[in-house]
Amino acid sequence: MANQQVAPARTHGAAVRAHCRGLLLAAMCAAAMGCAHAGSWDRELQACGGLDNEAPTYRLASRPGLRGDLALNQGFRIDGVDYRAAMTARPMGGGSDAPAGMDIRQLYLEGKGYGLAPDTALWAGRRLLLRTDTRVVERFVTDLSGVGAGLDAPLGSARLGLSYFGTDGNAIDAGSRLNLDVHEIGTLPGGRLRLVGTLTQGSVPHGTRGLGLIAMHTQDRLLGRASHTLWLAYAQGSAGLDGNFGGLGDPASVRSWRVVQSLGVQAGVFGGQTMLLWEHHRRDASSDMRALLAGRATFAPGRNFKLVGELAHARLRPQGAQLQALTRATLAPTLSVGRGRDPRTELSLYAGHVHGSVAAGQALDGLPADSRYGAHVLLWF
Repeated sequence: MANQQVAPARTHGAAVRAHCRGLLLAAMCAAAMGCAHAGSWDRELQACGGLDNEAPTYRLASRPGLRGDLALNQGFRIDGVDYRAAMTARPMGGGSDAPAGMDIRQLYLEGKGYGLAPDTALWAGRRLLLRTDTRVVERFVTDLSGVGAGLDAPLGSARLGLSYFGTDGNAIDAGSRLNLDVHEIGTLPGGRLRLVGTLTQGSVPHGTRGLGLIAMHTQDRLLGRASHTLWLAYAQGSAGLDGNFGGLGDPASVRSWRVVQSLGVQAGVFGGQTMLLWEHHRRDASSDMRALLAGRATFAPGRNFKLVGELAHARLRPQGAQLQALTRATLAPTLSVGRGRDPRTELSLYAGHVHGSVAAGQALDGLPADSRYGAHVLLWF
């Protein structure tokens, strides 16, 4: 049964999303298309090509969505100390269930140049911190964002970051988190290592402690043209694999492992990027394993036009259940600024298809196959 395939759905749909961002005291929203923003999961996974609530979504041929960010960033100097104030807000559209308003995603102040430690930066507020991704899927591999305070100081030839966070005031569960981030560790020429440690404590009834460890290595100029990034992560208890909070009531028997690799290359008119993800989650007597192999290839015969193709295969094996598998393909003629594989401004017309096994169809209410077309606009200025 696991190798049987579900017949494609006959429905087609257009997806539209907006994503724009501006810096240096001015920004306006724009339009775009695709899945929900990075870091959020989506139940319409037959469109995005994932298998469950933990599956990453993709950048093209995804569910309708619209978002825009307003980012303000201002630097100034007072008494020899360099300060930087930053705010990022997202307009929230009004509707029958939610009033219109602004979601303040980031608001913090940072200072550097104090007399006793002139090369140490101190910050406090709500901050989007250490969000790294592969640019293939809409998911951050690391994300230390939250409300708290911290510092970044020299440590020999490397640097040391130390941050303390509390849960958001709107969070149902309460807890605290301490992150230790040793970065800019030199390795091979063009290579650098980053080590991140996480300690969490849930303060809710039956709140638990957690421990997380992340190693991230980036190698630039690999074989002259390529770049490679490897993430290794372990989390236990109430800590998350991304360096943030996990379930604040999860006992120490809850453990997770993750390996992510990303390889990117640009050689003249040809470009490409691959992503390999493997995760294993264990909770008490149950466990599950998921894997994803995805890639994007670009061909740019002109400076402002290119063909973009994406192909991904995802697998989920819950304990005691059949293997679930989905394969997804997308093709998108694209107008772009420059030939690079990941520009900040582009307009695409795409057609995509996702096809899954019978087990995946049962998990997704019998709808693992879908064809979708639409347009994708991304502006970043």
